[in-house]
Amino acid sequence: MFYTHPTASVVTTPEAVINAAAPKLTLEEEIYALSLVDLVGESLGPDVGAVVAGDVITDPQGLMRVLMQFASSGQGQELLAQVCDLPTALEVGLGRALE
Repeated sequence: MFYTHPTASVVTTPEAVINAAAPKLTLEEEIYALSLVDLVGESLGPDVGAVVAGDVITDPQGLMRVLMQFASSGQGQELLAQVCDLPTALEVGLGRALE
């Protein structure tokens, strides 16, 4: 026995889809996000910063360099550990800055 679900078509604009997927940020949220991207770029290098910033479309070579470094060297584990430790380091740093 097969059960079919009724389907509905939704007509919308690309802008509405983008706003639903990634709502607009407040000024404070934008500054915070840019600060995090800058921190990652300074801490882990400009290629990783470009990947975190979402610049993969304009700088695909940066992504490839990051992936090659991760895959081919012993630094891959170190890079992964740094990325995993980044939220804790941010929390500690921001806590000190707010004191």
